[in-house]
Amino acid sequence: MIQNFEKKIKIKILFSTAFYWWNKRKKKMQIGPEDEKMNKLSNFHFEKGHKLYYEKKKYRKALKHFKISAKINSKGESLFNIGRIHERGHGRKPNGKKAKYYYELASEKGISKAMVNLSSMYLSGKLIESNSEKSIHYLKAAHALNDTFATYNLGLIHMEGKIIEKNILKSIEFMEFGIQLKHSRSYNFLACLYLEGKEIPQNLKKGIDYFIESSKLNDSEAIYNLGISLKKI
Repeated sequence: MIQNFEKKIKIKILFSTAFYWWNKRKKKMQIGPEDEKMNKLSNFHFEKGHKLYYEKKKYRKALKHFKISAKINSKGESLFNIGRIHERGHGRKPNGKKAKYYYELASEKGISKAMVNLSSMYLSGKLIESNSEKSIHYLKAAHALNDTFATYNLGLIHMEGKIIEKNILKSIEFMEFGIQLKHSRSYNFLACLYLEGKEIPQNLKKGIDYFIESSKLNDSEAIYNLGISLKKI
């Protein structure tokens, strides 16, 4: 009887201890007034930097605000823009090492644009050492987040067969996924394939339909191609 009683007491202590630490952790995870205050401050500096960078072209001042924003709460968009400034050499010399560092941080925050830019850097090999495997890795990561540019580029890579084995079906699969995301270039690409009939069986109706859909998205290239194609038919 005494042993059973002691057992029950031990179990109660274990449960109460576990509940205490779980509750403490839960409180830490909750966003309080102080966190909201810091988030607002971070957003303020991000918006200030965004305006200075994209509208006023004052890159050095913009960088200061992006850095403050990123320091407050590691805001992904701010990290991306810091990386972009270093990659493009806006207001300073291009710095591949710093661009890569900030793009990687932004990628960890789920910023697909940073993944796409990292992919481009690894593919070109201009600012950092060329690495086709890493380039494709980041494109696939961005594609998983429904990034249309990444999806389109994966389609191109599989069609060209330069840095990866040529796979027409895979290329079409990526382009069709791009169509689901209403990406005009994906429409254009498939339209050209169906009209030419070289890589896949010719289908004039499908090609024209895809040019029409791309034109609805105000794609100037599609509008031009549609006019040329209708004259030939």
